[in-house]
Amino acid sequence: LTDTKCEYCDELMYHKVGGKGGATPEKWFCSSCKHNKTYNCYCENCFSKKKAIKDQNIFEFQKIWKDYYQKNYSFQYQLDDLTIYDQIYLRMIIEEFTSSDQTCLTSDNYSYERNFEFRFSRYDAKSELVKKAVEFIKRKILIPKREQFHEVHQFNTFTQIIESFDFQNTDWIVNIKNPYENENTVIENLAIYFALKNYSELEKTSLFRDVYDTLVKKYVSYLAPQHLNCLLDELAIDFVLDDLSENLSLSKAFSVVYYSISSTEKNMKKYNYSDQKKINSHFRNRVLQSIELHQKKELIIKDFNLPSYLTTTILHDYVVDKIFHHKDSYFYLNRTQLLF
Repeated sequence: LTDTKCEYCDELMYHKVGGKGGATPEKWFCSSCKHNKTYNCYCENCFSKKKAIKDQNIFEFQKIWKDYYQKNYSFQYQLDDLTIYDQIYLRMIIEEFTSSDQTCLTSDNYSYERNFEFRFSRYDAKSELVKKAVEFIKRKILIPKREQFHEVHQFNTFTQIIESFDFQNTDWIVNIKNPYENENTVIENLAIYFALKNYSELEKTSLFRDVYDTLVKKYVSYLAPQHLNCLLDELAIDFVLDDLSENLSLSKAFSVVYYSISSTEKNMKKYNYSDQKKINSHFRNRVLQSIELHQKKELIIKDFNLPSYLTTTILHDYVVDKIFHHKDSYFYLNRTQLLF
């Protein structure tokens, strides 16, 4: 027992001397109120003192946060402000990252097996969606949840997290006006809206061409260097894409592309040339000739399969599955069969 009095109850405190060389720390103890003079003391008085400081810090944080939030997040999007691609990505993000109470988006709620039936090992669906979520945060389509509870000395760190677009360390809400006037959260109503949405012919055509053109260009970019020792000009590919997409399924388009590149390779060897313009011209002419013969029923075009080395995007997989409803057969269907 010592002559040192407790700072709270004024009772004399017990003291245990620490070990030599600091092997064990000294200890203080008040038998009356249980105070031990350490930072981690949880006697009733220390607990009340820490709680009061924490409550004050939270109050100060919320005051600063309210001003910050009003300054940075007062604008709200309408659904019509988003492109069709934005809406599809937002639909995927909502399906994957919605919290259990459906009020916000959180990466902690991610479940690898949930919702995405079309996942393949060739890409990380979560990573792709997080990248898109970060883009939405930069555009303020996703904004931080207003109800944040942090101590005031952490405010600068907290805003740095938000301003660095850290999707994984903050809860986010969708900054879009609620599409329906009811008691549901914005996320709940957006999920309903997207599930019931009927895509227009123009929207479907745009999505179809995005899938179609991307895969054909990837295929050409893979074959051309191997057979022609060069890349075909972008214009040469774009020139034939309208005719290909209007008349042939992807499976037949791949067949025509392969034939046209092989024909160009043979022609280069036969006439010994490597001029880029001649290569582009021969490829283009062979593609258009094949389509014309096919239309006249003078040429039967075989169906190719999608090569395993050509990766599709998570957006394309979602479109053919959830919008076209032909996840397994889209590659073999022409434009009319796929869209109508």
